[in-house]
Amino acid sequence: MKSIDNNHTEEAEENSYNWIAVGYFFAVIGGIVGVLIGWHIWTSKSDEAGANDYLYSAKDRKHGLGIMMLGLVSVLIWISLNCVSFSWR
Repeated sequence: MKSIDNNHTEEAEENSYNWIAVGYFFAVIGGIVGVLIGWHIWTSKSDEAGANDYLYSAKDRKHGLGIMMLGLVSVLIWISLNCVSFSWR
């Protein structure tokens, strides 16, 4: 039976929370950085030999997908706003 290191688990959860918070922030204000952070959370897998496990929980990966989509929408909005402001000059 494997024992779970609670400190490691809590640290991983806190780390994922920080990535998610930063990802949403950049998805709203910047777009591209948020897309990259969302993609990282959504697709990252363990580097251990033979391991095919995701680094983040399913819940966190859903946040990653949401961050990525929000970032894409934000990029499209910023591009369209810049095109509109260019046409008014």
